[in-house]
Amino acid sequence: MPYARRRGCKCENKKKCKCGATWSFTANCGKDPVTGERIQIPGSGFKTKAEALAAAKEIEIQYKNGTYVKEKKVSFRDFSKEWLKHYQSIGGISDGTVDIRRHAIQRMLRYFDKIPVPQITPKMYQDMLIKMKEPGGKNKDEGYAQETLISTHNTGQMLFEWGVIHGYVKNNPTEHSKIPRIDKQYDVIDDEEELPKYLEKEELAKFLETVRIHGTFKDYSAFYTLAYCGIRIGELSVLCEEDLFSEDCRLRINKTVYNGKCKASEFKLKKPKTKTSRRTIDIDKSVVELLEKQIKMQKEFKMSKRNIYYDKHNFIFANTDRNPGYPEHRNLFVRHMKKFLKIAGLNTELTPHSLRHTHASLLAEARLPLEAIMDRLGHKDDQTTRLIYLHVTKEMKKLASQKFAELMRGI
Repeated sequence: MPYARRRGCKCENKKKCKCGATWSFTANCGKDPVTGERIQIPGSGFKTKAEALAAAKEIEIQYKNGTYVKEKKVSFRDFSKEWLKHYQSIGGISDGTVDIRRHAIQRMLRYFDKIPVPQITPKMYQDMLIKMKEPGGKNKDEGYAQETLISTHNTGQMLFEWGVIHGYVKNNPTEHSKIPRIDKQYDVIDDEEELPKYLEKEELAKFLETVRIHGTFKDYSAFYTLAYCGIRIGELSVLCEEDLFSEDCRLRINKTVYNGKCKASEFKLKKPKTKTSRRTIDIDKSVVELLEKQIKMQKEFKMSKRNIYYDKHNFIFANTDRNPGYPEHRNLFVRHMKKFLKIAGLNTELTPHSLRHTHASLLAEARLPLEAIMDRLGHKDDQTTRLIYLHVTKEMKKLASQKFAELMRGI
């Protein structure tokens, strides 16, 4: 039979304790079949004797049925570190996906850092998701987008499911949690989704002219290629000389780059996730001429730094600063683009990826079919591109209606 006791109580009337002392218990679970010693499992922190005895009785029943799990007293930080190590060891998971899980854990650490894992309750976990939704809170992660909440919750579910299997917790606190909806006032655009930011054709022309005047030739050829080809910044960074087919005016995109630690020498070449992302596209002669000149300039630089130049790949847009020959990190292009947008008086929130959206919008305006745009961008199906296409063609349909009305009024 279990027994309970209260320690530290100094009240004269023990039945009406006012000092806040708690009850502890010892569950008696028989004898160890090997040593013959009694198996006693302690517990503490209960407000009443009845609660302590009930908890002890529950442990004795679980032990008898073979369902008892002794929870590991580790902090959330150590627990999440162990899980991430396990997650990385599974294999077949991209570095980018591992980074997504790592960032989600960093957000959860702001709430659970040193808290022992068994003490994290469903209410605490749900409260975390709710606080992350609300803007203006004390934590930096509050006010995140819906996609961030979903990513965090998905990671939390995997984390605690693994914790149950490996005895860190008895019950999964994420099991019945709900992701709070974030209500935003969007302009009504078909499916009421937010339209991604991009440049109109006049704005694109102004931006590129600004880069030509105020930037280096490398800046100009890089942003020109992004705008005219619609490729991703990771694809641009690792374009090689052999990817350019000058005579045919074609460009091959068959790899991207990963550099999670932002260290030039630790970059990894990756194959695109899907077959459609591996493609060869037609390009304008002006792009060919810029790329050929950039290759020539890169070769000249390589000769001047041949003793320290990383020469394993012939990257067209290789680093020409502290890490010569290595692929440029995307952050450099982000910083430079922000600078040129500011000079041009354009939206400084735009990024190199916005040029990909710009490319899609201009193709739609040129009446290229959606399937052809998807194929050029390397998408099997993409909701963002579809949204841009619907927005642009919707405006064109309005114009068609106006033209028809004007024609009829003239009769």
